[in-house]
Amino acid sequence: MAFSQLTLPEHWLYPFIELVNERTGIRIREQDYNEFARKIGQRMAKLRIPRPEDYYAYLTGLGEQSCQEWQELTIMLTNVESYFFRDHGQFQLLEQVLLPRLIAAKRRERQLRIWSAGCSTGEEPYSLAILLRQLLAHEQGWEYEVLGTDLNPVVLERAREGYYPQWSLRSLSPIIQQQYFQPCGEGFQLDARIRKMVRFESFNLAKPMDRQIAIAQIDLIVCRNVFIYFSPDAITAALVTFQQALAPHGYLMTGHAELYGQDLTAFQSHLFPESVIYQQRDRHLAHSPAPLPLPAISEPRLRPMTPVVLPVATPPTTPPPSLADLLTEAEFCLQQKNYQRSRQKIEAVLAQDRRNFAAHLLKAQLEANAGEYQAAIATCQQALKIEPLSIAIYYLMAQIAEEQGDNEGAKQLFKKIIYLEPTAILAYYELSQLYDQEGNPSRGQKMRQTALALLQQLPPQSRVDQRLNLTVGDLIEQIDPANLLSE
Repeated sequence: MAFSQLTLPEHWLYPFIELVNERTGIRIREQDYNEFARKIGQRMAKLRIPRPEDYYAYLTGLGEQSCQEWQELTIMLTNVESYFFRDHGQFQLLEQVLLPRLIAAKRRERQLRIWSAGCSTGEEPYSLAILLRQLLAHEQGWEYEVLGTDLNPVVLERAREGYYPQWSLRSLSPIIQQQYFQPCGEGFQLDARIRKMVRFESFNLAKPMDRQIAIAQIDLIVCRNVFIYFSPDAITAALVTFQQALAPHGYLMTGHAELYGQDLTAFQSHLFPESVIYQQRDRHLAHSPAPLPLPAISEPRLRPMTPVVLPVATPPTTPPPSLADLLTEAEFCLQQKNYQRSRQKIEAVLAQDRRNFAAHLLKAQLEANAGEYQAAIATCQQALKIEPLSIAIYYLMAQIAEEQGDNEGAKQLFKKIIYLEPTAILAYYELSQLYDQEGNPSRGQKMRQTALALLQQLPPQSRVDQRLNLTVGDLIEQIDPANLLSE
């Protein structure tokens, strides 16, 4: 028999599909059946096993060979390719909203725990470790750990080595690459300080936690591009594990629309242009205060660390506020329309860091709210010099254009947002209104249909706009009250 030409008979397809789903949680979609059968045939040929029933028995065995084969098969069935800081938008959210909020909340105990679930060869947990090191560069006494888990011990071993090809570093700035990676052979070796921040463990998300390592009091779970391989039941099992592992009010970040159709009542959903974020509800304290609402997203600046030499002095009784604290107070004052105090806090930040993007964004919002449109536009232009692809800035500029009656300018800005972020729901909705105003209802309806299609992929209680407290369900009702576009 020519082992290189082995194929899987059709009547053996479903037993293998069920076995893979039961063991790993991986869901084989109907459109992938032929490719799945081909990969099973490849493994049979590699092992020189001619009959599918023998390969099935090989997989269901209890020996070391069966375990090793599951590792090989899992690699074939999942995409282990990744790279550092994958999905720029979600890392913007992590740097400017989630991690600063966690740092502020945990400043007293000065401990942070992050779990990268389904971490593959380690690019994601190491990216999180680099981000933590950057954000806490000027603060002392913090204990933080990033846990990276994956089903496959083979990819975990590669992750522990911390050795990567140039392709894995393709989204890094040259400065960050130079700071944390050293050329080594044909690739790059990650800095040992970052490697020590991450602990790798084998973990099967489709199986209950009580049969595996115990994971608890996690402040942030990042699990992206994992559930696309999972069956609904396996996703449900993983969500139960995440609920058990998260600390009260801890955060969960997943891939885009990966939890559609799941029961998310244990989480509070927060919707941003970059991602939906799920926040653990407190199960133990029935009368505990509600979690603080997340601020509107502002863009990040992953910048190199610079050495800081502090003069020897007696520590003050009350430490000066950090930039994150100043920004939080500035935003709170802005929401309360205390523009004078908000402006003072913003200027205090800019006095220390003239290129602080979040401060520029808050300043532009303040000026726009005060009717100082020309000043707001000038501040937006300054912010774009720092972050040229900032969606938040373009939203603000579009709103200013509408306030000034420049509908054509607003349209161009909303189109720019859609170009940068094709899933920007509010941009489609705003465009639909502008097209209706100019007497182009067919174009307006097309924009509404696109917005509606994106909304229907999200949980109804997720918030589309934090400041207006507008939920997905609310916006669907506004766009399609009679349910005509859904038909």
